[in-house]
Amino acid sequence: DPDAAPTIDPGFLTADHDRRVTTAALARLRELFAREPVARHLAGPRDWSPEDAGAEAAGAEGAGEPEDAGDDDAPYSPDPGPVTQGLSGGALLSWTVLVGVPVLLVVLSLLPGSLPWWAIVGGLLAVVGAIGHLLRSLPDDRDELDDGARV
Repeated sequence: DPDAAPTIDPGFLTADHDRRVTTAALARLRELFAREPVARHLAGPRDWSPEDAGAEAAGAEGAGEPEDAGDDDAPYSPDPGPVTQGLSGGALLSWTVLVGVPVLLVVLSLLPGSLPWWAIVGGLLAVVGAIGHLLRSLPDDRDELDDGARV
């Protein structure tokens, strides 16, 4: 049937040679990422032990106390980080949907077969909802002398 979409099967990792090469490449990547200086940037919260923390604290005893060491009653407010600083949870979710859903739809459209209608409609509704939430969360009041520039 000339009107039918072609069936494309890339056959990823179906040959033994492909699996061996991929396994060897991933093992080599693990070795490279375990070496310095890359390893120190990939350390996560599970990559430390209480003994390590105790040794670091013992080494820092002579360095003096931090400026606010005596203020135990001050509320702790962790820095949210540079990416999400100042964004509410709803705004972060809206931006994630606004960027992620179109990317996901493009990736899914590249797969063999057609994309179901409900995925397209659901994706478009999610994007429209995210745009609506972002527009609704804009501030209503604005200073007449404010031109929007930040110093």
